[in-house]
Amino acid sequence: MDEEIVDRLVNGGDAAVAELFSEYQPRLDRMVEFRLDRRLRGRVDASDVIQEAYIEVARRIDDYTSNPTVAFYVWVRQITWQTLVSVHRRHLGQKRHPRMEVRL
Repeated sequence: MDEEIVDRLVNGGDAAVAELFSEYQPRLDRMVEFRLDRRLRGRVDASDVIQEAYIEVARRIDDYTSNPTVAFYVWVRQITWQTLVSVHRRHLGQKRHPRMEVRL
């Protein structure tokens, strides 16, 4: 863990969260692009997943700063992964089948 990052998050507020998240965003984009189910590509964009992940990171930042057990990037990557899994479940668990959709 990097104490400097935790201090930055605690003292910098929302701006620090946004700044640090944006530093990791290219790596997270690649992860999501690689793991996003091809059947969802017409429905979901990787940037949508990243945006949802950022919202979750911002919502849970106090949990991280109060007990940082892993590096901030690892924590953010895990939340992004959980968000991606949630998107898959939400879209692939619906009655409408992605193969039936026509891309415009």
